Amino acid sequence: PGSFGVRPCFKVWIRETPSRTAMQTQYVPPRIQLPPLPWGGGCQCRSVRYLVRARPLTLYACHCTECQLQSGSAFGLSMPVPAAAVDIKGRTRTTGRADPAAPPLEGVFCPECGSRLMHRRPGRDTVNIKAGTLDDRRWIIPIGHLWTRSALAGCAPPPGPLVYRSQPETYDDLIKAWSAATSSGRGSDEPTNPEGSGNAVVDD
Repeated sequence: PGSFGVRPCFKVWIRETPSRTAMQTQYVPPRIQLPPLPWGGGCQCRSVRYLVRARPLTLYACHCTECQLQSGSAFGLSMPVPAAAVDIKGRTRTTGRADPAAPPLEGVFCPECGSRLMHRRPGRDTVNIKAGTLDDRRWIIPIGHLWTRSALAGCAPPPGPLVYRSQPETYDDLIKAWSAATSSGRGSDEPTNPEGSGNAVVDD
């Protein structure tokens, strides 16, 4: 439904063998048509609202235990965008990671309903929007999956070129694949990311 076309990332078919019926999967690069900018979003109680004015660098699912706990779900959806392209209205609360040995990370929440809206690292010029808080979520397809070694049994993605058991060394492949998947859906009113996409540093 709607005007935003998507294509599944995996093609599934059945292959008959002498001993059993085997199900195989093949990776198919998705085509994602992005809605026109700007994109609105906010918390569950609508006390905090934000506006995204630039296309994201990429969008992926993280299955690490930290994302599971902070989202209360099987994984978190991370969408890094230039921090200068995000406007926030309403009172927010910022908390840090509980583990002092982990890299510093600031989570931005609504103090009223507790919804986590985004996170950022000090000194970075990007912010990771939690894509499940966007107003329009119909078009969302994660281009990749991180930390699948801790994925829940019923939510583990099939193997693929952008499925990582832990943290990838760089995000370059995720950024390039996202750019290719969304290139055909760019409208004249959608500015490109001002920071570029090559060798970009995004948060986990």
